[in-house]
Amino acid sequence: MTHLVPIRGGELPHRLVLVREGVNTLTDAALEQACQRSHELMGIRGFSVLELPRGGFEALARLRPLLRVRRNVRTADGHSVVAAGFVLLPTWDYPHWSVIVPEPEPRQFARIRALFSTPIPNPTYQPRRS
Repeated sequence: MTHLVPIRGGELPHRLVLVREGVNTLTDAALEQACQRSHELMGIRGFSVLELPRGGFEALARLRPLLRVRRNVRTADGHSVVAAGFVLLPTWDYPHWSVIVPEPEPRQFARIRALFSTPIPNPTYQPRRS
């Protein structure tokens, strides 16, 4: 069932660093699954990213505490994503964005992956205690 998705207003910030949590979240299988879930939920095919706030990763982890369980993240420049022909929508609540994938197929996924960094250590990572 498709839901109404809140879209925040405004233009792209002057500096927009996008964060994708985890190492394997940009594989073809993961992106295909994300696009399918997004289509079922919102009626658009895309995947979630988070905006890195001015306060950096610590500020992001305060907004999204689950970030702390991810050992690595991948980042991209939001303006480069848009320049490559992908649409960025400020969906849900800040700092959430959706990258819209017009054709969710391996060639497009490869283009998207090329825009993101290799996995980098998450500075806010905190191993789970048993």
